[in-house]
Amino acid sequence: MKNGALRHLSMRNSSSDIGRIQDFLSSFRVSEKQHEEWYGELKVANEMKHDQLVKKLYCGLRFLDLGGCRFEASSFKVKNFEILNDPVWPEIVKFIAQTQLPVLDLRACQISSTNVELFTCAIGKNPVAACQHLKVLNLANNSITRVGAKLLAPALEANQSIEFLDLSQNHLGVYGVTLIAKALQQNSTLKGLNLFKNTLDVDGARALRDMLKVNHSIEFLDVGHNRIRSKGLEAISEGILHSEQCKLQTLGLRMNFINDDGFARFFEEVVLSGMSKLENLYVTQNNLSEHKALRLAAELARQEMKVYVDQFEKLLYQSEERMAKTLWFGPINPGNYESAAARVAMVKQFRPAKCGLFKTPMRFKNAKKIPGRLGRPNVYMLVEFEDEASVANVTKMVSGGKFALSRKCFRAGTNTYVQIKRSTRK
Repeated sequence: MKNGALRHLSMRNSSSDIGRIQDFLSSFRVSEKQHEEWYGELKVANEMKHDQLVKKLYCGLRFLDLGGCRFEASSFKVKNFEILNDPVWPEIVKFIAQTQLPVLDLRACQISSTNVELFTCAIGKNPVAACQHLKVLNLANNSITRVGAKLLAPALEANQSIEFLDLSQNHLGVYGVTLIAKALQQNSTLKGLNLFKNTLDVDGARALRDMLKVNHSIEFLDVGHNRIRSKGLEAISEGILHSEQCKLQTLGLRMNFINDDGFARFFEEVVLSGMSKLENLYVTQNNLSEHKALRLAAELARQEMKVYVDQFEKLLYQSEERMAKTLWFGPINPGNYESAAARVAMVKQFRPAKCGLFKTPMRFKNAKKIPGRLGRPNVYMLVEFEDEASVANVTKMVSGGKFALSRKCFRAGTNTYVQIKRSTRK
């Protein structure tokens, strides 16, 4: 479109290769003659000349999703273009330099150490023009590896526009993450970095410690699924505490084999001390016991600290007082909860006059598949009431068949089982 009216475009999983993508991006360049041929009069178009024949870039895209496209055939090397007198740079290099595109999604695009130079050239020292407008770059689920990190690191050091970078699941390893971390010591624009599942280990965490000591722009950091253990968390703590200018607000630590002692020390030194700006912590699937989690959650509550911890949210529902007022129903038929109209009808079954008041929202949980049970998914609904007496009233209604929603309900926290009927035939 000549006026650049297109704002959001997704080509996800279109199976387009590098050639088709380059052709697609070049289609944003339109001459006055072409525009007249498409939308005007052919006679007027045929009389056009000089500047009217020159193609100009018209692009108003604010979001471009190329996820799942194939870049594996790209053999671009900067050195092969620099030796030319008048090089014609790849369309994607020119596109990032000459448009105001702020969000580019390149997840699962088969970007590897052999073709990542096409993108490092675009976001780093771009030969066409500086990369000034790209704010969010998603490179998740590729294979950049530590070899590609050698090219990506200097590009990040030079870049002054990207604010969020997703490098999750890129097989960077300790060496690759170390290169990225060192480059970001010189970067003052990046605010969010996702390094989920890159096997950065303890030594990679130490490299991030050194980055956090001098980088005062990072607000979001996810190092989940990286085997950093308690030693790695200790290193990251040192980076956070090193300077009052550290702006880290959100930290992802899921699946890292961190034990009670590691979390106890982290909370004492970093969170409960008030020495950091942390507001959100994601710590599930570690070796944090329920007993220690309860103590840490209680201490946060005692100090009235507003820090969100994902594992503590579950603990709120596990208190004896709340479980005594909570019933779970199921399995629930999908038709009873999937649509908005179905949920309204569901709420109407809980009549305050008979059931008492209940708290919203109702919670739905997907449970493991029941062996021998075919068909519908195993979904349960949990409803918390204001008064414990309501639990007994609703239980009687359900057992008496006066509740269309479900034929079974149980108080939360009680031991229950599912009987599986097996055939006796040989």
